[in-house]
Amino acid sequence: MGKRSLSACPLRAITVMTLALLTAVGCSDSGESNRRLPDATTSATGGAAAPPLCSANEVRASVERLVAAMNVGDAAAADAVVAPKPRFQWFSVDPERSNSDASDRASLREFLGAQVAAGQQTELISFDFTFYRAEDRTGNFAFRVAQRSSEAQPTEAAGKGAVDCDTGLIMVWTVGPREPSA
Repeated sequence: MGKRSLSACPLRAITVMTLALLTAVGCSDSGESNRRLPDATTSATGGAAAPPLCSANEVRASVERLVAAMNVGDAAAADAVVAPKPRFQWFSVDPERSNSDASDRASLREFLGAQVAAGQQTELISFDFTFYRAEDRTGNFAFRVAQRSSEAQPTEAAGKGAVDCDTGLIMVWTVGPREPSA
């Protein structure tokens, strides 16, 4: 009996390709799929993959760019990490910037400049990519920060936000309320 190529045995070729596909997507013999990886980005409403700018790593990088710009005293660079209108929704920091002030994109650079002038330093303590939402193409996240300034006692605060998946810019940022650091 001579050698046959896979194409000569269509059923064998399909079986081999199916096994390769199942191996590639991580299915086991029991039919269970692999657990979701920490960097996986799926839609909250159907499992669609997020665009590249909305992976957990890219969303975290946007947050880290904002924090780093503020920490080096560059309000213009911090402002550049925040989405322009109409994607911008709000930037709130309790109690300094809330309510209608938080949704005023035009006053954000002035606020960031005041934070820089106060010598505020922020440390990202924790970051959690929460989900990608396909309907509005946003990567959502939660975080915890420690903040210090020359004018106040050190504090910690929880926050949340969202990144525009088309640009990688922050469109929602909320921090507070603050509590004294331990």
